Amino acid sequence: DGYALFARKRVLLLTGPAGQGKTHTLVHEVRRTLDAGGVAVAALGQTLSAQGDLRTALATIWELRDGFAAFLDRLDAVAAQRGERALIVIDALNETSNRHRWKNELAGIVHEVLERPHLTLALGVRSDYFRQVVPELGSGRAPPWVEHRHSGFSDVGADALLAYCAHYGVAAPVAPPVGELGNPLYVQLLVKSL
Repeated sequence: DGYALFARKRVLLLTGPAGQGKTHTLVHEVRRTLDAGGVAVAALGQTLSAQGDLRTALATIWELRDGFAAFLDRLDAVAAQRGERALIVIDALNETSNRHRWKNELAGIVHEVLERPHLTLALGVRSDYFRQVVPELGSGRAPPWVEHRHSGFSDVGADALLAYCAHYGVAAPVAPPVGELGNPLYVQLLVKSL
């Protein structure tokens, strides 16, 4: 149901607290797409220049010579020729040095992507920065994206701890450690410190 809605809307807004695995999930999807011979590009918010608009900053990161719109046209054409959709990932919107730019420019970027039927866009943002980054919609307006809250390890924290211990060759603690085992970053750092 959630995936079908994303397939229709073609824009995903992945939210959640710090350390839940949003970046890991988005990078995994980019790699999976590329490994399958698909088309995907990604950018991390902290790598974008604070100068100029976001389209220019993305064009710089992706080393585009002919601009953002022309790049979207090329991606759309390549994906159409292959009979698939290209994946564009922009993660850590909240880590952009001037994160308020997203509030002013994100709607336009989403609109440009949605004008091209063979493009999909996945965005990652920490929940505590949501209001600073995501543009407000008018009352009664449905968002042009599907919002999904990343749950991290939620109900599988103890199993995740054992899996991490096995992966890193560390003996699992006899008594469960105190802390947030639902947070993947916490579990990884805990196990690496054992």
